[in-house]
Amino acid sequence: MFKIISCAIAFILLISSVVMHFFIDKKDDFMLTLSEDQKIKYKDIIQERLKIYIFGMILGLILGFLYIYIYSEDKFKVCKFVAIIMVSKLTFYYFYPKSDFMLYHLDKPEQVKAWTDVYKNYKNTWRNSLIIALISYILLSLSYN
Repeated sequence: MFKIISCAIAFILLISSVVMHFFIDKKDDFMLTLSEDQKIKYKDIIQERLKIYIFGMILGLILGFLYIYIYSEDKFKVCKFVAIIMVSKLTFYYFYPKSDFMLYHLDKPEQVKAWTDVYKNYKNTWRNSLIIALISYILLSLSYN
């Protein structure tokens, strides 16, 4: 069923990223609770996170192309290329030190509740997208056996 783990990792992480994009609740009640200064801080934090994400993606692309260059004869090089990119991006984003956190700038209980709702929405959507991608991979691999 699972011929090669790199294909499973690549498929699951890539598909879950796509699925998450379509299923994330984009309604942002959190912004309605913020003052103008807090909105500026929030946008700054978003920009920092985006830069970290992009740098992680660039690092993943560099490592992925390096892998393809070194192992050009690998039968599963596309799977490994995608897996390297996705794992590098996620790992870099997770471990890169963030300079600020929005939670430190919230001063009202309704802001903390709204921020918690945003956090839970992203966490649940990420988990669900991983589950959908995993089930999809299993069904696809079973259909080819």
